[in-house]
Amino acid sequence: MLKRLSCLALALTACSGAAPPPAVTLEIALASPVSLPASGRADVPVTLTLRNGSAAPVTLTGSNECVTHTWTVTDAAGQDVDGRTICPMIYMPRTHVLAPGEWRSNAVLTLDAGKYAAGGHYALHYRFWGVSADAAFSIEKH
Repeated sequence: MLKRLSCLALALTACSGAAPPPAVTLEIALASPVSLPASGRADVPVTLTLRNGSAAPVTLTGSNECVTHTWTVTDAAGQDVDGRTICPMIYMPRTHVLAPGEWRSNAVLTLDAGKYAAGGHYALHYRFWGVSADAAFSIEKH
């Protein structure tokens, strides 16, 4: 029962018993510095690229659409600043067949400008369809 609950909460490919093959990698592209207003929220575009380096398609799964895109931002000290890691516990399975080669997807992070310091250095930690990657960025405020 505990594994089922964690699979519902995390809903990553690992819950099916197998992690994505090592041939599947994730690359994150976002502008740096990220420009934020002095206060309020701002949308930051991110491009996610999944690469399947194998010759065969790979099926990626998640328990719902929210879980297939989770992210956190940490500061230079490694402390959590922002993120989207909590998803509703609604079980609506999603799958994506990743053909050999690459697949790009655009995402939007909504950042709370009050949590970021001008000139600060941060790291985005993104989990996309069970594959993780990190990207460093800095902040400028206008």
